[in-house]
Amino acid sequence: MISLVSRLWRKIRTSLGYPKPFRTQIREEIPDSCEFETIYLIGEDGNYWFAAMQCPCGCGAKIQLSLLSDDKPSWTATVHRDETVSLHPSVWRKVGCKSHYWFKRGLVRWC
Repeated sequence: MISLVSRLWRKIRTSLGYPKPFRTQIREEIPDSCEFETIYLIGEDGNYWFAAMQCPCGCGAKIQLSLLSDDKPSWTATVHRDETVSLHPSVWRKVGCKSHYWFKRGLVRWC
């Protein structure tokens, strides 16, 4: 649950014109369609297998990233106290829009 301080900080950041972080939703299955500006962590009991999202560039592509260390490539998702997510390493699409970006605390950092 997001604390009162975290919610207040988000409102202050938004009112000052800072970008709004992507929302985080935890699911047991990958949704058929992903909402824009939402990162889905797929798993249960704090163990996540996949991250899914709509490409932040706006092209509409559904991005699915493996969080299983045995898979190649694989990513690591860190869930922070304010319920934002950081992904490591960067996401670099080799097809389609060819976007390259990092997710740091729910914010897109373009390369």
